[in-house]
Amino acid sequence: MGGARATRAVDYLDFLLGADLRGRPPLYHLGRFSGRTPFLARCRPGTRFPQDGFRRYRRLDRTELTAWSLRLDGSAAHPGLDHNAGTLGPILGWRERYRDGLAALDRSSRTLFGQGFAELDPTRREIVIARADQSFIALAYAHGVEGTFAAPEYGGNAGLAGWRSIRFDGDRQPLGYVDPVSRCELAPVSGPESGSGAAAQLALDPAGLWRIVDGVLAKPNIGRDQRVARTAASRGPGLPGGALRSATPSGVSESRRRRRRRTRAVDAVIVGSGPGASMAAFVLARAGWHVVVLERGPNPYRALGRNGYSELTGDELKAFQRGYGWPDPLTEPRTFRSPDDAGPRSHVGPVNDLPALVGGGAGLATMLAPRMREVDFVPRTRLGDIPGAILVDWPLRYRDLEAHYDAVERIIGVQGRADDPFASRRHRRFPLPPGVPLYANEVIAAGADRLGLATPTGPLAIASRAYGGRRGCNECGRCWHYGCPIGAHGGMAPVVLGRAVATGRCEVKAHSFVHAIEASGSRVTGVRYVDGRGREHTVAARHVLLGAGPIEDARLMLLSGLADRDRSGLLGRGLVFHFQTFAGGYFPDRRLHSRRGRGLARMITEFCGPPTLEEARAWAGVPGGGVVEISGLGLFGPISEGQTYPRGES
Repeated sequence: MGGARATRAVDYLDFLLGADLRGRPPLYHLGRFSGRTPFLARCRPGTRFPQDGFRRYRRLDRTELTAWSLRLDGSAAHPGLDHNAGTLGPILGWRERYRDGLAALDRSSRTLFGQGFAELDPTRREIVIARADQSFIALAYAHGVEGTFAAPEYGGNAGLAGWRSIRFDGDRQPLGYVDPVSRCELAPVSGPESGSGAAAQLALDPAGLWRIVDGVLAKPNIGRDQRVARTAASRGPGLPGGALRSATPSGVSESRRRRRRRTRAVDAVIVGSGPGASMAAFVLARAGWHVVVLERGPNPYRALGRNGYSELTGDELKAFQRGYGWPDPLTEPRTFRSPDDAGPRSHVGPVNDLPALVGGGAGLATMLAPRMREVDFVPRTRLGDIPGAILVDWPLRYRDLEAHYDAVERIIGVQGRADDPFASRRHRRFPLPPGVPLYANEVIAAGADRLGLATPTGPLAIASRAYGGRRGCNECGRCWHYGCPIGAHGGMAPVVLGRAVATGRCEVKAHSFVHAIEASGSRVTGVRYVDGRGREHTVAARHVLLGAGPIEDARLMLLSGLADRDRSGLLGRGLVFHFQTFAGGYFPDRRLHSRRGRGLARMITEFCGPPTLEEARAWAGVPGGGVVEISGLGLFGPISEGQTYPRGES
């Protein structure tokens, strides 16, 4: 690809394929900042720079080590590690694919033109590439894009040449774009460069607009991890064959399974650490209970209970392509039965993927925090009986929960304005005012207004100014999928779970995969889990709370043989996905700065219908819809865009 040579993308590939997984491989850096952007001074960039945390890498835990060993070397190099090979087929490692793929390119080149591939001119190279295995070409192209546009600490993007070629401003933290105290803009967020607003405009080489094409808002899925339907693969380099002990499907070797470690009994053990689990831990610890929280994912909050700083960063490669904080698809693949008549695992790949890290998916979310409306509590009364549907009215009503909504909004710090005509009435103001307006949102809002559609302010659990010991948002643009390195984001870990830990009565264990609930007679007595080193432990508890989400909670109960304890008959049924459809717009005549600012500032709620049952009945028969979030494109960086375009197009 053009520019890959200038950016030394091949060095990135050498770093990746030559990684020593037993040390600190260049896969997940510790963050939080790269050191290229200074700390903020008043209305201007400062002179102090943070340490470059992108050069410090973390060790892999056992699950990550397994996944990356399979990814680089394949199933044949590590017999016994790939427990999904029997149903999904073995994995062909990247190292072997490059050896075979490059050799095949050279053979084809010599057959067609009598020269090695590296000696051909660009036109002839394209002829050879067109005849090659396209899955390998896609792999090499994806890595070429990463080597061109990833942070230079990964080995490529020499001299920031890749970023400079597209005028991408790269690292935004810790400077961000808006001083939350003075509201001085260091680069435009709330208006175009030619605007006459009061904000001071000190441009930091702002990124150019990127052309939006069909599919750019879809997560790239171009076959970089490939399973092959064959029974053997050649042994590749890397870890020696016994370096990783063959594990059982639960991740525990048989010898270690017999050496279970039992801890003293606690008042409650909570499986999962997302919003519900974190709030339960907070309330119980505050009430004097001793609580253990078990989370299967990593803990990016090294000072949990003391501050909200984390290893989450705006680094696209770490957060998006390598999915830090998300289950690895090689060790925990998502399978789905697509049509009703399809067999099990008819689809393997992204299906409503959910993060797994301390604090749960909230730590990587946009943190839109709307309330349920009065009518949302009575779906059966509103819609009647629908054949095949599980539809019941809630035993609570909006009025019963309003005070609790108020309390939670104060805890997590929700910003907003009570201007949504389709929301239920609230009697208290939002704890925080809305942040700085976002120009891209305002442009879309103006168009909606011309169509007669209201665009109320989006309620967000993001501190618009210093709040409860947290820093105010600096509008860096990387909330969704990346997380917040400065603690302005109202994620559960720093804001709620951290308070539970601060009581001294709550212990959080990351990399702890619960695989069984223990029971005696009619009561549960604890859980069994596997830690990051593959050792099994037992936690005895007077109470077991499941907070790992509807899929994992149901699966855990079924695996534990507790299906007969479900008197409702609904265990594992009635799952509803968080469905989203994306649409993008291209504005060739203006700069929208759509990659700056928090995830969203405006929304359209009219398609949800009126908030009360009486009004909703008047809408009977009118097709409904969901919330339209008017958001920017902070999720997508140059790597994602480059991997989305077909090779050779831009």
